[in-house]
Amino acid sequence: MATAKKKYRPGKIVARPPVLVNSFVLFRPFEEALKRVIETGQAEVDEHGITIYRDVSGKPMSYWHTLQQYIRILEMWSGKTGRPFETKPLKDLLDQLKDLKVLDEETAEITLATLVKAQQIFATIPHTELLKMTAVVRMEFRERKTV
Repeated sequence: MATAKKKYRPGKIVARPPVLVNSFVLFRPFEEALKRVIETGQAEVDEHGITIYRDVSGKPMSYWHTLQQYIRILEMWSGKTGRPFETKPLKDLLDQLKDLKVLDEETAEITLATLVKAQQIFATIPHTELLKMTAVVRMEFRERKTV
């Protein structure tokens, strides 16, 4: 008895953005602006005295709030992978941005090196995973504001 062959039907094709999209879409404007601040010691300040950068659309964004989220995502990544990542230089930068202090040369070099390592990590996180982590972090920060 002959068995009938099944007709071939191609599977669903799922378009997935390349991993490097993470870096370019989510944090590239922030990282580039942060590098300029570290290298030059100058940042744009809004009418309330908050250090800001411009996102892809030109909208003013707070360095301080974005850097808090950036650090939290790195901590989540470290916890998930079990690979340690030293966020202290970025946390020190948070304090200096909040107080509008200029970085000394040694601190600037350490912070830049940490930022480069962070960019390498963000480039390896799958896009959907990074979006999920970003959503969780934003929710955490919203909850902190309401408490």
